[in-house]
Amino acid sequence: MRVAICSVLLVAFASMPVFCDEAEFQITFEASWTLQPLPGNAHFSPLIGATHSAADEIFSVGTMVSPGVENVAELGVTNLLQSEINQKIANGTVGELILRPGNVGPANTVTVDFTADSENSLVSMLTMIAPSPDWFVGMNSIDLRDENGWIEEVEIVLNSYDAGTEEGDTFSLANPATNPQSVVAGLDAVVPTNPLFDFGSIATVTIVRINAPDFEVGDVNQDEVIDMQDVGPFVEAIISGEFQIEADVNCDGVVTLLDVQPFVELLTN
Repeated sequence: MRVAICSVLLVAFASMPVFCDEAEFQITFEASWTLQPLPGNAHFSPLIGATHSAADEIFSVGTMVSPGVENVAELGVTNLLQSEINQKIANGTVGELILRPGNVGPANTVTVDFTADSENSLVSMLTMIAPSPDWFVGMNSIDLRDENGWIEEVEIVLNSYDAGTEEGDTFSLANPATNPQSVVAGLDAVVPTNPLFDFGSIATVTIVRINAPDFEVGDVNQDEVIDMQDVGPFVEAIISGEFQIEADVNCDGVVTLLDVQPFVELLTN
């Protein structure tokens, strides 16, 4: 068997970067609403978002929001947006719902974990600025992969937005609807003269990959280089049948002959 595996490893394959299909991440949402005096009962609503495949799948500047996003922006209620996201999951354009229940204080920090996959490597999220007419902070279509694979960490200073669904330029909930409905725009562009709001960012998100292997997939001998020195340990991993995450090159949870071709692709890149 050792000879057969080594023979296969000598075959040259057309190469593309090999990445694991899934990766786990943790979002840390840090509120920093320092405006003084704060409006009564100032807070952020539950965090809601999704991993997805197409850009602008949840919201986008310059387009009208869905009824679900409207409910979040105006009322901080997530039920309808959850239903919309679940429908998109069924349609195959969204991978996973991201939800952190409970309101967030104006200077609090909360976390929520999620899993992204290669087909749904973009992530979007939003939360209401409360109380407000239809204002929210959010991130739109952040890509968790680059040319080197899954990113390890990214920090996003969240923008503040007006959903274009309700009138009002102060921190109040009871306002007439915008008729006809307008589009999402930066809050600083919609209410540039509001003395109650400084328009600086009032929240930051840090996304960190969690439960990642200590060494790159393919670095079977763990010397921080993927080269021919990994061939022997890779073959031994297949023969022994013992799981080693660095040898699970096709990322299916086991080390078998199915890992040979992607391992060769790594060696020949």
